[in-house]
Amino acid sequence: MNEVNHPDPVVLVSLPSEPQAAILIAALEGEGIQAAMWGELTSGFRADAPGYVKVLVKPQDLEAAQAVLAEHENVP
Repeated sequence: MNEVNHPDPVVLVSLPSEPQAAILIAALEGEGIQAAMWGELTSGFRADAPGYVKVLVKPQDLEAAQAVLAEHENVP
């Protein structure tokens, strides 16, 4: 988790918390899509402060990742 082997990953979505991002990343990885977080806490400080955690994917996986995101957003 938390690694996208691509020089120019794209932002799939920005979420308000690391746990939400981790759940989405797990769902993406379950579909075979590499994903990573950017902006998570690093040594007690946000790496990309302040604000949301970005979920990154490879550009070629963006469409499939958007489909997983749409399913994830519809879960109660």
